[in-house]
Amino acid sequence: MEYYFIASDANNPSIEKKDVGDKPFKILRGSTNVAVPQLSFGTGVKDYQIISFPYKIQDRLQVQDVFEQVMGSYDKKKWRLFQYRDGRTVEYSEGVSASTIEQGQAYWFISKTEKTLSFGKGETYGNSLSKPFTLQLKKG
Repeated sequence: MEYYFIASDANNPSIEKKDVGDKPFKILRGSTNVAVPQLSFGTGVKDYQIISFPYKIQDRLQVQDVFEQVMGSYDKKKWRLFQYRDGRTVEYSEGVSASTIEQGQAYWFISKTEKTLSFGKGETYGNSLSKPFTLQLKKG
């Protein structure tokens, strides 16, 4: 996977951000251990973090399969996971757990105690400069 950023809105032309020499920032192929780095932990609003997966987690496609293997059974007193869908926040127990992890999706995560989010082997979605992934942002 190669990546760079293009931002635009209805009033302005596109702005591209690439690394030196018009090359992509990085080329990724896969990972032997997909992990979420530098998480903070606690119970305050400031401790919620948004996380996403740039890889397909091998053998585990549903959210519950990925998170419960690492965090244990869902317990609101220990950890929580939300997703913003169609203008509202949906909690893990309201259907996020059964959803499939998809490219471009993100989740709000909080854990009361320190835990390393390490999910095992993963491979990229196969995007490149010639086969880009486009994410249409929604209002909200």
